[in-house]
Amino acid sequence: MFMQIDGIIGNAAATERGPAWTALPDDEALLLWSVRRLVIAWPRCHTVHAALNQRYGDAAADVETLLRALLMTVTRHARRPLAIGDPACAVILADERSLLAAVRAPATAASCLAHVVEARALPCVVQLLDALSTARQAAFFNQAA
Repeated sequence: MFMQIDGIIGNAAATERGPAWTALPDDEALLLWSVRRLVIAWPRCHTVHAALNQRYGDAAADVETLLRALLMTVTRHARRPLAIGDPACAVILADERSLLAAVRAPATAASCLAHVVEARALPCVVQLLDALSTARQAAFFNQAA
């Protein structure tokens, strides 16, 4: 994949690279961890599959498939190699922050990722993020019922 792994750990790295991943809501922390694991265990990571299944239940397969499709699309159309932390990295790197901002608000994904992804791929990325958001919401509604 078109990414470089960054394993920076420690307080100095947190001030240089970004906030600690522990500040994320549980759902976003799981997605970040999943992306990091998928990057090093492409194309399939059984640990990610199990974690997503525990969190999202019946919707886990959809979430995992959309997450892999999103990663594939972003990396194939990246403007440069993306910096993704290893799964134990204590901080959220700049490219990871851009991806998380897009996951939080798919409607503004194009502006969040414009510096990361080629313009011709942005419509596809936005559609994948919308589908990912829908799958995650469906899982939470199913669990609440």
